[in-house]
Amino acid sequence: KGLNYPERCELLVSGVIKSIFPVGLIKENRTKRGIFDTTGYIRLKDIKEISINELLNLIVMITIAFDRIREYPVFIEEMVISLDTTFVDESFSEIKFIIIDFSY
Repeated sequence: KGLNYPERCELLVSGVIKSIFPVGLIKENRTKRGIFDTTGYIRLKDIKEISINELLNLIVMITIAFDRIREYPVFIEEMVISLDTTFVDESFSEIKFIIIDFSY
């Protein structure tokens, strides 16, 4: 049912969950940091203005992304969605999230 720590890390690192950016994990002493390649995507926080159609499209894309994430037995209940952790590609056709908590 639930995944243990190594299994969760493997899912995040592998990039198999299409709506979550793959993460490179760096361990320094007792601290873990995640590095994400968001090339080609814009953080929602950095978008200054969008049209109503783009907003509606974002809502649809978030719903589709959540459906993809729900296919895996982890993450959806633990995700924090914010303007800082949500990215849209430059053509406004795909949305992805970053996971910022690696304390599993």
